[in-house]
Parts: sequence; structure tokens; C-alpha cells
Amino acid sequence: MKKIDHYFVLIQLLGFLFFGIDRFLKGNILSANSERELFSLDGYRILFSRYLNSDMAFSLPFPVWLIIGVTLVILGILMKYLLRSWQKREFALIAFQSLIIWGAFSNLWDRLVYGAVVDYVLVELPFFKWPVFNVADGMVVMGVLSAGLVYFWQSTSINKKRG
Repeated sequence: MKKIDHYFVLIQLLGFLFFGIDRFLKGNILSANSERELFSLDGYRILFSRYLNSDMAFSLPFPVWLIIGVTLVILGILMKYLLRSWQKREFALIAFQSLIIWGAFSNLWDRLVYGAVVDYVLVELPFFKWPVFNVADGMVVMGVLSAGLVYFWQSTSINKKRG
């Protein structure tokens, strides 16, 4: 087995691990009867609290069937790019695209089973209440930001070589 294949398998196993952590936490919060405070200090609080989010990202209200359809299309496109990155041996992009795919798949699972995404982390600051989120959301956000930085870095280095 080639070195890239080992990395690809390892990255997918790590993605699956985060997927499993998210599924475990979602199952835990669905069976809990109340919210739990994880951290509190001078008005700063982190709570473990159940929230079923039937809307799309940024609380955009769309029917569940449309959200599921759009998610499936996006997952298909991402898998195509993941394959392309694997063929080009782009380790960083493989890792970041995998994060996005595993996170999106976990939230898609929720929509298929519960008709909404199960969010459970609530961060409260004295001046701001952060929207409720979950590990899968974090995977998607970190993957998008990191992949975006890689694409930006690649495009600027290509432009420097041309100029």
C-alpha cells in the first residue's frame, strides 16, 4: 500500500472518530432531561443543552426535504474534490475536505432520523450569546476555513511563480 493510501485511511479513521464523538454526544443529550453547566466564570458560561435545529445554516428556514437534497448534492461535490485531492496527493486538502464531509454527514444523519440537527453546546458571554452548535458544526467550519486557507495559499504561490 502506498504512503498516501496509509494517510488517506488514517485521515478517514480520524474523521470517523470525530463523527463518533459527535454521535455519542448527541445521543447523550437526547437522553438527558436537563441542561448541564460545563464551565462558569464571571458571566462566562458553557452549557451542554439540547436544541433541535430544523433550519439551515444561519437559521435560514427551508423545508427539511430541500435541506437534505442540498446537503446530498454538496456531499457529492465534496467527495469528487476529495477524490481529486487524493489523486493529486494533496494531504492537507484531504484532511480538511474529510472533516467537512464527516461533519456534514453527521448533521445529515440527524435530519434523516429526527427531522432536525441536534445541537448541544451553548456558549454565553456577558455581552453575547453564541448560537448553539455541535461537534459536527465545528468540523465543517474548521474544514471550510482550513481548506479555504490552503486554496488561497496555493493560488497566491501559483501567481507568484507566474509573475
